[in-house]
Amino acid sequence: MIGYFGVLSNIALIYTTIRARSLHGTCNWLLALAAASDVVHQAGHVFPMYNVVSGRNFIELRTCFFLQLASLTGLSMMIAAMVFIALVRLASVLFPIV
Repeated sequence: MIGYFGVLSNIALIYTTIRARSLHGTCNWLLALAAASDVVHQAGHVFPMYNVVSGRNFIELRTCFFLQLASLTGLSMMIAAMVFIALVRLASVLFPIV
């Protein structure tokens, strides 16, 4: 249930970034990208929960691969976005615009 709150919060962050013109900076777009990647990653947690609730202990490897592919792609994109956010923040601290 906590994951659903996170998905809704990330969608609200993306919506706010798109709608508010004052949030159209580089770092804010990267934060929205990280939030979108997190939504994709968190959506992948539904499938293991379904397997546990339905009582299925094992699934085929091919099925598992395709079910987790989007989730792991979202996770990888989120990590990359976080690295870029850190670099943008570091650059803004080291080279401030006066």
